[in-house]
Amino acid sequence: MKRLTTALLFISVVSFSAAQEGIQSKNDNEFELITDRPDLTESSVLVPHKYLQIESGYVIESAKTAASNLKSYTYNSTLFRYGLFKNLELRVGLEYLGQTTINNQTEEKLQSGLGPLYTGFKFNLWKEAGWRPELSLLTGIIMPFTANENYKPTSSLKEVKLLFTNTLSDKVSVTYNLGPEWTDGFELNTFFYSLALGIGLDDKFGLFIEGYGWFYANSPNEHFADAGFTYLARPNLQLDVSFGSALSAAAKPYRFFGFGASYRLPR
Repeated sequence: MKRLTTALLFISVVSFSAAQEGIQSKNDNEFELITDRPDLTESSVLVPHKYLQIESGYVIESAKTAASNLKSYTYNSTLFRYGLFKNLELRVGLEYLGQTTINNQTEEKLQSGLGPLYTGFKFNLWKEAGWRPELSLLTGIIMPFTANENYKPTSSLKEVKLLFTNTLSDKVSVTYNLGPEWTDGFELNTFFYSLALGIGLDDKFGLFIEGYGWFYANSPNEHFADAGFTYLARPNLQLDVSFGSALSAAAKPYRFFGFGASYRLPR
């Protein structure tokens, strides 16, 4: 039922975009649609001033062993991005999560519910100039008290990331992120990194290849790789599909598949 609901929501976004196309102003198409999905690497580009962008998707994650097959579902992950000023973006995210395990051909539901609310800001520091990359600063916090008991963290997760972008040609760009994450006080628990190569196949289709991971203070590091495609259905609507898996022993046997849509509302 939840999978059907997700599919219907996805179709609704596409239908809503088609209905809105007739009233969209010419100014709305002046800005290229740049999204922060489906990869984990956040773009250094902000949503245009006074525009609202909605980025939503579904992900299934699997960790299969000889004894069991654990599957985690993000039935809906939605990020709302709003351009407060020309160089400042407000971000609010929420997720509905689920998890099942399969043992001896029997599927048993473990849990489901809302994940913690995410809030943050993206601030553009400077634009790209020659070999100097565009640079933005991303800050965010996850608030445990907003989550269902099944998904309530013991403490808030805070992050600060530097977002870099180098344009190599009119079809190829490299985006990379670096930054710490911490849960208690200001003691560093985790350091995140990511590197994504974006390739424009034509005016509609795009391809990305990405590596990312976390360096932990008190546990083995985890490294992953993924790839995916994007399709610009309309100037303000992008569809995407992605897949990936673990690279490091500490993260295996993890793998995932996901799809989604990003839509910028006409102003």
